[in-house]
Amino acid sequence: MLLSDQMDVEEVVQDTFVTAWAKAGKVQGYVLRSDAATPELFPAGGWTAWLAQVHARYPNGQPLPLYSSTGTTVLGTFTLYR
Repeated sequence: MLLSDQMDVEEVVQDTFVTAWAKAGKVQGYVLRSDAATPELFPAGGWTAWLAQVHARYPNGQPLPLYSSTGTTVLGTFTLYR
């Protein structure tokens, strides 16, 4: 979701983005809440299997785009460790 002049920026940022820091805390930005989310429902043993798949796919953390407050400019990459 991109932000526009017609939207209440604060509301969209809170609903859509999560504040994140990159480059050892030197760059503040936002990652999409949906990118950082964990699935809500798992069958028995499903959480462990999902986490193992994430670790196998991203052994050094999952790279996510780090956006500016406008939600359009990518400032860099935020690495999400689960």
